This record gives sequence, structure tokens and C-alpha cells, in this order.
Amino acid sequence: MELTPDDDTLPAVQDVVIIGERQVSYVDLRGFIQDQGIFTNQILDALEPKECTEVLDAVGEILLSIVNGLSSIEALCDEVNDASTDGMPPCLPHELLVLKPRDVVQLVLKFHNRLSVSLTQNSIDLIVDQHKKLLNAVSKEPRLQIALARHSEQTDFRDAWKIPSIKDQFPELMEFCGGLASPFPNTATVESDFSVLKWEKDLHRSNITPFSFEGILHCR
Repeated sequence: MELTPDDDTLPAVQDVVIIGERQVSYVDLRGFIQDQGIFTNQILDALEPKECTEVLDAVGEILLSIVNGLSSIEALCDEVNDASTDGMPPCLPHELLVLKPRDVVQLVLKFHNRLSVSLTQNSIDLIVDQHKKLLNAVSKEPRLQIALARHSEQTDFRDAWKIPSIKDQFPELMEFCGGLASPFPNTATVESDFSVLKWEKDLHRSNITPFSFEGILHCR
């Protein structure tokens, strides 16, 4: 079954699927389906004209929804275009000082299923308990207060936790915070690449070759 403009029973060549500002023609959709292999060609050829149109509409809507979704991704960047850390959970000692025990409890409960895979319930309970002890230690030790007052959001995680009176007394709390700090850089890098993709490959540069685009990403 060939898709031709002369066959009134088939979708017209000029027919398109439109979602938002993007559209894809029935011809391109049919070609996409045919590219998937022998089985899809056989199924497509066996469809009635009305069924063929419905399939093309459905596939077009799915593909355009994916493209529109990817185009709406925006990475959060700071003033120098690095990945922003806004929204990161507290993972440095001085950040934990502003949390109430109930806040830490909710944070632990949020990741409880994942924690329970590698930690015993006793170790999980120690996270909350050690946070309480951290608050108590800081309130009683002026030197510890001074040391933590020098820290900021720019402080390296290892530098922040290497204070002996913290590292040695609160190992479970430090390990938990290390887990909170670890996942973000990877996801931020991916989000940043999507942001670059959206910026560099806009509607006016849709034909840019993969090789050229790879060079742009490497330069970034």
C-alpha cells in the first residue's frame, strides 16, 4: 500500500500532525514506521486507510510530545553558567545546624527505602540521633562554632566534614549527607547538556550535523 496523493482513500501527502509549534507529515511518519523493520511494514500494509490514519496520528502525537518535552527542559545555572546548586538538600555540617530534628526525620523518611537496602534500621536511626548530638556539641563547643562559621555553600564536602570532632563522632550522619551530595553533579551535567542542545539546535539550525554538534558540546 503506497501513500500517494492520487489515492483518495489514503491520507493526503500534505497532511500533518501538529502539536504546539511543531508538526510532522504523514509521509515522514510512514517512513519512520517503515524504518523499524519488516514486521512493521507488513502490519502497516495490512491496515485499512482509516486505521492507517489513526496509527500515523498516534505515532505523530507521541513523537511530537517527546520533542516538545525535551525542548522544555531547562538546566538551572548560576551567574557563571555552572550548574546551580539551588534546591540541593543540606549536606554540610553548618547547613544541618539550621534543621530541626523533625526536618532530618522527614529527610531520612524520604530516602528510607533506598537506605534500608544497605543499612540496618539501627544505622538509619543513628542518622537522626547523631544530628541531635551535633546540635548539642555545637552549642557547647565555641571552637566548633567558630570553625563551622567559616564554612559556606562553596566549601568542599571533604573539607567541611574533616573537622575531627565532627568526622569521628558522627560517621553515619556524614555518610548519609555524602549520599545526598553525590547524585546531583551527574544529573546537573545532563540537564546542562540538554540546555545547550536546546540553545544551539533551535528551529533555524535543525540541520546541524551530529559531528558539528558534538564539537559544540565539547567546547562547552
